Amino acid sequence: MLHDRLRGLARFLRKDTDARPRRSRRSVNREGWDRYARSWDHMKAKGAIPDLDPTQANRLEFLGDEWSLMGDGELGYGMSFESAPDLVRYLRDEVFAVHLPAGNDLRILELGPGGGRVTEILLSRCRTLYAVDISAEMLQRLRARFPSTPALECITTDGLAITGIPPNSLDAAVSFDTMVHLEPHEIFRYLEILRGLLRDGGRGVLHFGDVETELGCKLFRSQVDAVLRQGADCGTFSVMSKSIMKKFLEELDFEVETITNNLLPRDAVAVFRRAARR
Repeated sequence: MLHDRLRGLARFLRKDTDARPRRSRRSVNREGWDRYARSWDHMKAKGAIPDLDPTQANRLEFLGDEWSLMGDGELGYGMSFESAPDLVRYLRDEVFAVHLPAGNDLRILELGPGGGRVTEILLSRCRTLYAVDISAEMLQRLRARFPSTPALECITTDGLAITGIPPNSLDAAVSFDTMVHLEPHEIFRYLEILRGLLRDGGRGVLHFGDVETELGCKLFRSQVDAVLRQGADCGTFSVMSKSIMKKFLEELDFEVETITNNLLPRDAVAVFRRAARR
């Protein structure tokens, strides 16, 4: 069988590579975002935030604001925002107010909260917000931004499992600007994890990269040379698409509500539900 042949090939290749250190994309992401979080204040003071016009640095209040201000660039979201709060308001009104369950007593998991752009939106809806990140340094900054916030629980993940959340307990799972940096295998693993954590009818709202869009393909092509020469870094966009995401969700028995480019033209947003357990 093909699966057995691939396992045999993997064992053969390991004989020559076990002596050499190998780094997973998970490790690259963790180390890269830890370094970014530690360096952010210095980079902001020097006007040296990567890919941000130095004259914009004085408009930054929190880590992550820079990504909102990059939206009007050639390879941005496909929409322009005048300020970081503009993007936050757009996500609040057009994405989460529409697609999250009703109420303000929810249990929500946010995957990859970063500096807290979306966390700010979600906290007003939550009894408990589980902020899950592979970067401990990012979570440290998140705690500093939202001190003395009982609803916020920060959880560091290794990318293989998420501990500390009761099974079948989540009303929703949300991710924005994180899965764009995860490989398909990693995205599938997180979906497997969410399947066990969402309650019956619990909803997912996940933003991810889409190489099938015009801007998504341009972004992919812009990274080809660097990835071939140096490998992926924490900022590299993965190769995903609506069709792959749909297949993943159906394989895991989620009920797909929509997978659309209408909210952010460069990327896609998947909205789905956890089907009732039989």
